[in-house]
Amino acid sequence: MGNLLLSVAAHFIPPMAGFKELQALQAELTAETACSLARSLPGEVQSLLEDGYSRLGKQLAERLKAKFHPRPTSSDLVAVWRAACNLVGIRYRITRESGRVIFSHPYCPLWEEFRRRGEFHCSETCLAMVKSLSESILPGASFQVLRSPSKEGPCIKALLIEDKTK
Repeated sequence: MGNLLLSVAAHFIPPMAGFKELQALQAELTAETACSLARSLPGEVQSLLEDGYSRLGKQLAERLKAKFHPRPTSSDLVAVWRAACNLVGIRYRITRESGRVIFSHPYCPLWEEFRRRGEFHCSETCLAMVKSLSESILPGASFQVLRSPSKEGPCIKALLIEDKTK
């Protein structure tokens, strides 16, 4: 039953107008906080943000586990990534290659906010959260950043598939 619920969440998180506004507000708040901290605490901001967003990723994983009961498999982790993207308004394309699942993002609201400010703190925020979320769902999970976020576009990352229960 849990796998069915996770699949439903990955496909059908509601794209309601009010929900979209909340997604945009969340991205704006994250970007403004990260950029303000970078100006106020230039030497410390990276570790502060990484620690905070790593904790957030673990908390999100615990909530997803309690609600959707994902199995510690790469296929369920892909579904979790999809659900998380839908939750925050990230559009994604998935490409499956031997040993990895690639997520490219035609649109990412957080990247848009960082781009608007001319500063990119995606590694300390989003990528730190994705890492801890992934490790909490599937211990030993790893991913690669194939393209780092920059003014040219959002990141492209690949979930490395190592388990035999895809």
